[in-house]
Amino acid sequence: MCNPDLGCGLVAGYGASGRGRRPGFGWFFGGDASINILGILPTGHFELARAGLEFQRRYRRADGKMPHEVTQSALRTREDWFEDFPYAYYHADTTPYWVVALWEYWRQSADTGFVRKSWDAVVDAYRWGLANDSDGDLIVDNTAAGLGAVEVGAIGAGLHQDIYLAAIWTKSLEATVDLAAALGEDELAAEASRAFETAKANLEREYYMEDKGIYAFGVLEGGRTNPAVTIWPAVAMSFKLLDPNRAAKYLDALASPRLLSDWGARMLDSQHPLYDPLQYNMGTVWPFVTGFASWALFNYGRPEAGLKALNSNARNTFEFALGRNPELMSGAFYRTLDTTVPHQFFATSMVPTPLLRGLLGLGAETGGTELGFAPHLPADWESMTVLRYPVGADRIDMKLHRSDEVHDGRPVTAVTARLLRHGRGDPIAVRVALPLPSEARVLSVTLNGQSVLFEESSDARGAAVGVTASLEDETVISVLFTTG
Repeated sequence: MCNPDLGCGLVAGYGASGRGRRPGFGWFFGGDASINILGILPTGHFELARAGLEFQRRYRRADGKMPHEVTQSALRTREDWFEDFPYAYYHADTTPYWVVALWEYWRQSADTGFVRKSWDAVVDAYRWGLANDSDGDLIVDNTAAGLGAVEVGAIGAGLHQDIYLAAIWTKSLEATVDLAAALGEDELAAEASRAFETAKANLEREYYMEDKGIYAFGVLEGGRTNPAVTIWPAVAMSFKLLDPNRAAKYLDALASPRLLSDWGARMLDSQHPLYDPLQYNMGTVWPFVTGFASWALFNYGRPEAGLKALNSNARNTFEFALGRNPELMSGAFYRTLDTTVPHQFFATSMVPTPLLRGLLGLGAETGGTELGFAPHLPADWESMTVLRYPVGADRIDMKLHRSDEVHDGRPVTAVTARLLRHGRGDPIAVRVALPLPSEARVLSVTLNGQSVLFEESSDARGAAVGVTASLEDETVISVLFTTG
């Protein structure tokens, strides 16, 4: 939306104001914009992403904190919207989200010039986060910086830091390293790299509960832990920050009815004493966190449950109003609440984000010079096609086909990935990783018809065979393995 006073930016959704309520999220929300950019970028709408990033940068606070929400009338109120009301900089997660969104924009678009133009804001965001780490673990704190996962409800009582904010901040440090290196800011890149490694280790140390085998919701004031099973560790898993060998019990809970209903993911474990299926932050189902659940499940070797969560979001596109995904639903029944905003874009963007980044395992990297393709083909899919996936100035078509065959009297599976490049930009390296079923054995791997070296990997997330190649006009990778 373009506002005559404020300029152009991304609003959070649309809905009638009713009798005195604010007009359903027709405001500029910073965190929503950054989350939505993750879903926008794979479609190639780079100008739209830039508009969202620029709006937040324009209205950041003097200390570097990005805006949470800006009303359409922000410059026409009697009082100063940015100074006299609490809402403009209410949340802490908007600032690291902005850095992550800018990083993903650069990785997909190769627009280093826009990163340079935005560099002062990246440095400001980095310094703001360090200034709001009150306990020295190099992770920003809710008590110092603002809200994260929870706005209302007893689940947030005594909260010092939640795993949601901790995960986004930690990921933003990794983003800062890459962005600094791209601009030749080697000193800050080295500093941020050390901070990222420390923060990632502390995230694991502070939130993993050895006796329960799961990840906690939050660290409380005084150093105690809130052990509630919530949806929020899924955000850290979406960013691949948590140890896959430790994640099994949490993934069991995430894929079970405790958190995952037939219509999406509950914020809080349905077996928790505070669970309330009608309470905003303590039991309702949100499509936006359902998207993170789906993405995490794909990342950590649970693609069947990941597909279930993805389909939940895709389905509710058509249930309540065509093309308008609701903000939230009851945790007990498949219906929206009376207070639900009827249309929220970060519910909609959480269809393409786990689809493209999770199920298809697609990601552009290093300023459009690398492409990762690690699909998790559902068991009943024999093929899939992606057209015009953007990597820098080029567009890539990807076709994957799987078939069961018999070779030398034994059953085998053949998987072929065919990539077609449209454009003549910089060289692009592609890394294709194909998951293997349990006890499968790789028989051969070919690149454009010639045998090629490959890597086999195996961890708690499962086994895979990987090939790295330079992307040509047409690149064909074929893998033959025993059916397992």
